[in-house]
Amino acid sequence: MTNCNSSSSKHILDLYTDFINSFDGTPTAYANAEPILNHIFDSSSFLFLTDDGPKDLTWYREFAKSFAESGNVATVTSIESTDYGFQVTIKNNVGGVEIDPITFNATVADVNGTQKITYFVPSGAFSQDSSVNRNMENVGKMVRLVDECAHKEGESVMFICRMELFDDKVDEFKYYAHQAMKDIEATERDTLSFSILYDDPFSCHTIELYRNSRAAKQHVLNMQKNQYRNLCLADLATVNVLEVHGDVTSSLKMLLDEEDYSVVYRNKQVRRALSYGY
Repeated sequence: MTNCNSSSSKHILDLYTDFINSFDGTPTAYANAEPILNHIFDSSSFLFLTDDGPKDLTWYREFAKSFAESGNVATVTSIESTDYGFQVTIKNNVGGVEIDPITFNATVADVNGTQKITYFVPSGAFSQDSSVNRNMENVGKMVRLVDECAHKEGESVMFICRMELFDDKVDEFKYYAHQAMKDIEATERDTLSFSILYDDPFSCHTIELYRNSRAAKQHVLNMQKNQYRNLCLADLATVNVLEVHGDVTSSLKMLLDEEDYSVVYRNKQVRRALSYGY
């Protein structure tokens, strides 16, 4: 190992900060992070120490990709040079769960004239003091939550939204609801189906099928800004209940729980719900 000089040390700190802050929860997070990952980590010798043992760069690359694809967020809260590389503290939000900040020690070496990260370990990892090795515990928690998010992201999600229509507003509701559905069809490729069924003159329910929790979450965010949907719910109808079928991610649940109507989680697989004739 060779110590970093002041200019190269600042450069690697800046690059690593940019790398972590690329994980901002947006769909382009990994695409933004990957070029930096390829530049700053040593592909031949890099090891990342977890509570499940050391992991190589291949593992870390897949972990970073999964972290990003589930819409999780990481932020550097502090970073400083050390004799061997740098120490960094990172705040992570995984699946809507805020993990206590984790402090890592990074070893940096000169590899063919370029400063590369070769070893990454939670601070206090080898201490027997539980108050010191909390960083390692939180790494384990983060890895497990990312795995959980990846699993849930692959499961279909179905919404059934039951509404009462105002007596003198039925025709207006049907018109604006149709306009909202046209927007959904035009902009949401992972909304697999969306239909409205009129139960009687003054009530209806939607049946909405999404590819996964991320698609359902994106739909909710889109509809919060959709003028036609907002007009329907403000002036033309009242939501009695939103039934959610499927094992949804915590971030989707947090978003739905902020809505102004009752949400019921059925937590059964979508194919079972469909078999009941919905």
